[in-house]
Formats: sequence, C-alpha cells, structure tokens
Amino acid sequence: MAHELAEHYTPRRVEPEWHEAFCDRIAAALMMPRKQFIMSARCCNLRLPPLRGLWPNCSREAIISRISNLFPNTVASSWRGNQFKFRRTSDGYQPPEMATELEAFCAAEAAYHGRESWVREGNIGVRAWPAAGGRALALCVAA
Repeated sequence: MAHELAEHYTPRRVEPEWHEAFCDRIAAALMMPRKQFIMSARCCNLRLPPLRGLWPNCSREAIISRISNLFPNTVASSWRGNQFKFRRTSDGYQPPEMATELEAFCAAEAAYHGRESWVREGNIGVRAWPAAGGRALALCVAA
C-alpha cells in the first residue's frame, strides 16, 4: 500500500527509469522509520534474516534497499543467475567494478546452495541470501 501511495504522489520531475525505485524508497521510508531501522540494522549486523524478523511487514527487497539508503558505501541487489534484477547504492557511492563481480559470485552461490553466502575481498564484504525462483538478494558493504 505504501508503494501505491508513492505511485500516486510521485513528482512529475522524476524520470521514468527512476519511477519504481523512487516509489520503493518512499514506501521503505514510511514502513521503516530511519532511527528505529538504523538501530535494528546495527544490532543485527546488517544481516537479512534477523532484520526480516524485526520488520515482518516489509519485504526482504525493501529491507536491503533501506540499508543501502541509510548506510554509506552499501549496495543492495537482487540477482537471477549472473544478472541483477535491481541494484541500489547509497547516495553518491560508486562501487568498484570488483564489487559487482563479488555480488554476482555470492548471489549465485546462495541461490545454488539455498543458504546464506558471504565473501570478503580487501575492504569489500558481500552477503547473499537465497530467494524464491532461483534468485538471491545481496548486500555489499565497503569499509
């Protein structure tokens, strides 16, 4: 419902290619208030399963997108095979190309094995969790 509300009130200046992401961001902000969400995300070490338990009315995609919205140097993504369905970065963050490769690897491993997967390379850490339909959700954090 929050997404549909945002659909109705989206400013006309929002470019068509950004429309859905804008609505997703507004819905996430309405459902997961900044202060409470940051506190819960820190307590859970940015891990999706415990956050899902704390925010049961929010989709896993919305939760990782909210992380990328509120935490610097983060990327939230949804993968099917080696292609991402969506990819959201924290404001102003340009992840290195290696981050995309690590996300793809971790997501493929999570989807294939049906369990959480993680990898760390230098200052970049990636965690991925399996999702329905052979997909995976990934969260990339650069220190």
